[in-house]
Amino acid sequence: MSFGYTFLPTDVYYYIAIAAVIAIVSMSVHKKNIPTSYGVLFFLLLLITIVNAITGTSVEKVSFSLVLFLLLFLSVQPKDIRNVLELVPMCFILYTLTCSILILAQQKELAMSYAGDFDRVMSGSINYTCTTIGIGSVVGLIASFDSVNKGIKRIISIATVVLSIIVLLLEASRGAILAVAVADVIVILFQKVKTHYKVFGIILLAGLVYVLYQQDYFDLLIYRVQTDDGTGANRTEIWEYKLRYFRDLQNPFSILFGIGFNRTWNLGGGSFDYIGCHNDFVAFLIEYGLVGICFFLYLLLYPFIKSSRSTRMAILPYIVFIVVDCLTLEPISMGYLPIYFLLFYIYLMKSKDVMDLTSSRYQQ
Repeated sequence: MSFGYTFLPTDVYYYIAIAAVIAIVSMSVHKKNIPTSYGVLFFLLLLITIVNAITGTSVEKVSFSLVLFLLLFLSVQPKDIRNVLELVPMCFILYTLTCSILILAQQKELAMSYAGDFDRVMSGSINYTCTTIGIGSVVGLIASFDSVNKGIKRIISIATVVLSIIVLLLEASRGAILAVAVADVIVILFQKVKTHYKVFGIILLAGLVYVLYQQDYFDLLIYRVQTDDGTGANRTEIWEYKLRYFRDLQNPFSILFGIGFNRTWNLGGGSFDYIGCHNDFVAFLIEYGLVGICFFLYLLLYPFIKSSRSTRMAILPYIVFIVVDCLTLEPISMGYLPIYFLLFYIYLMKSKDVMDLTSSRYQQ
């Protein structure tokens, strides 16, 4: 799956090659021990690769994305973690800002008639485009609160939030909008930021929502919600069908280790309506069994559980965003790179080397 609407290479091999070279140089210069937690991720990589090789005679993109995920950690020395933590959020912000500007500039060319009464912007793979833009939107809001970001950095962060929300409404991906909305609420309510920053954030978001509502930007989203038949564009039917299939499995191997990506993806008699799972929790359970879903939960929750209290609050909005996004899409099981870059950022935030840095940035 591509980044959606992008001007960057979408092939994971480019990033693996770059990360591999940096990791080799880094490890040749500095002795580096791999944390036990990342060893567990290596077993997840083995499980996914072996199951897919056996069941579908293929190596799916998720394996390559996990390889990149692990290489990224080997590429970063402890002394460089703080600099990387400064760089990654700005990369997300600039990427989202640039994509938002490009989409808005080409809004007429990208618009397609929807339900006869609406124009819906369709840029690339719409749900995954909105996921990428959603990541940058949440990162931008958090960066707006950061006392270190002043002047042009704060202006860029605020502009990213405003433009990304406009684009999300024009594309009307309900799952991505829900993920951003829930994450933003977590940021406002629970992150330890100065009170006047919280007040500013509430005013900014409330004012933006009011203006956009008055300008009819919410009409398409409201229509999509009101006209849904209760299945979330057939999602609940897909989940029920595929979970029933897993429940009826008789093979202990399949129950423990799943039936693989290809079989799960096409499960449903070849009907297009049943392609994929539209839910990473369902996908990991069926594709990689009970063992796979345990590894998946570990991948998501480990940095949150093992963090200090202050760092945990900084990580929480990102974890919530990923969880909500995974409830309606399959970004992790499909090897969707932006989510893996976000996970990389979360795992670095968890690091003991940066706990003091993280906590000092969100003082009241």
